[in-house]
Amino acid sequence: MFDAPLNADVPRHIPVKPQGRIPVLARLVLLGGAFWVPARAIRWTQTHVMVVITDDELTTREHLVWLRAADVRRRLPA
Repeated sequence: MFDAPLNADVPRHIPVKPQGRIPVLARLVLLGGAFWVPARAIRWTQTHVMVVITDDELTTREHLVWLRAADVRRRLPA
């Protein structure tokens, strides 16, 4: 089961059409701490990004999460 991360945040305006499927790293804040996980950006605004996170390589279960743009990167921050 997937619990929404503590840093999940839905923007005021949500684009309705998919905008792509770009590989990214998403920072998820959970009770155990913050983690960078592989994801795919599928929708975005100037301030937020909707990412798709897969449970693991053996399942196809996907979870959609809106995060602030600062919590999504195309590569790990230095």
